[in-house]
Amino acid sequence: MKKPAILLLLVLILLMSFGCSGPIHTNPQETIDTKVGKGFTIGLHVVKRLGASWQVSYDEEMLTLENEKYIDDNSKSPGLSGTQYFSFEAVRAGETKVEFSLKHGTGGPVSEQKVFNIRIR
Repeated sequence: MKKPAILLLLVLILLMSFGCSGPIHTNPQETIDTKVGKGFTIGLHVVKRLGASWQVSYDEEMLTLENEKYIDDNSKSPGLSGTQYFSFEAVRAGETKVEFSLKHGTGGPVSEQKVFNIRIR
């Protein structure tokens, strides 16, 4: 087995152990299709050494945030960069959005925004 395959397997095992549910989505240009009662996870890369983190905003009548975790890209250099994972459960049918803002520090300006469209059946 090649190193990328081993790394992918390790990340999947870690995500399952952290409670990330359903498929992992990283592309905001693709609509996320799900069903009421089903889970999905959004993963966004972040450079922690710069003090950055993703802040999330969503309609609490449509979705429940089940879990939020950060996993380092490199276990030998923790805290430099990694991926923030946001696991949701769909609670009501319809269409909604999950909006993310990348901020540096608690009061820092927004340096990037991403919007994921969600379709719940």
